[in-house]
Amino acid sequence: MHKIKKILFTLIINIFIISNMFSVVFADVSPGDYKPSSITTSEYQTAFTKAGVVLGAIRNVSAVVAVIALMIIGIKYMIGSVEERAEYKKTLIPYVIGCVLVVSITTIVSFIYNAVKD
Repeated sequence: MHKIKKILFTLIINIFIISNMFSVVFADVSPGDYKPSSITTSEYQTAFTKAGVVLGAIRNVSAVVAVIALMIIGIKYMIGSVEERAEYKKTLIPYVIGCVLVVSITTIVSFIYNAVKD
């Protein structure tokens, strides 16, 4: 029974892949005909203002979540037994890597945002 399910699943996946490979597209647009509208200065400034607000919110929320998670892991580490402490040390390594990634990514995006904004 398990072998039949595996074969059926593989067959269904192959049918989906093959059916998506041969899709017909009826596009009749000349690249020279496309003329996008220009963005005004006020729209540009509005978009950058909104992006700055979103970026700040993401940075603040990620910092709060990181601090709360660190507090929870720290309290569990202080209360836990020797075996639990070893397990929390293993948990702490991915947490630290995640915090470094979040902080560095938001810092890089903020740097790019400030460079482009001015």
